Amino acid sequence: MSHVTSIRFDDELKNDIQFLAERYNCKPHKIMVENMKRAVKEEVEKIRFIEEAEQEYLKMKSLENYGLTMDEVRSQLGLKND
Repeated sequence: MSHVTSIRFDDELKNDIQFLAERYNCKPHKIMVENMKRAVKEEVEKIRFIEEAEQEYLKMKSLENYGLTMDEVRSQLGLKND
């Protein structure tokens, strides 16, 4: 696994960050860090949601083979079929 040691921005992004820093009266570093935190958090949440959905799908798929009809349920419970 590689680690991030530095990030290079193109001129347009640098200008946009500077614009936001001036607009919100804060340092460019704060703009970069806060937006990167938000973007990373959103991406991680999206990946986790997809993984959980896949697990749920696989669980439901495996249960399909164990489906019972209402007549079978009634029979197993000792109820009369009408």
